[in-house]
Amino acid sequence: AEIANNHAAGRDVTANSGVTARYTADSNTNDSVGGFNGTPSGGLTYAPGRSPTSGQAFDFDGINDLIAS
Repeated sequence: AEIANNHAAGRDVTANSGVTARYTADSNTNDSVGGFNGTPSGGLTYAPGRSPTSGQAFDFDGINDLIAS
């Protein structure tokens, strides 16, 4: 919501502004912005992204999967 509000107000909005960690799910839990690489736990797996160009996504089972950094 904050990004949308800033954009609507004409403020410069960048994808990584103020982001502490960003996990792209490219077959790993590495942080692409801050060096807070994660450790998958509980059987976390990967699934196809929403579109052919979006890469992968994390597949949490809703029981015990997590990424610890």
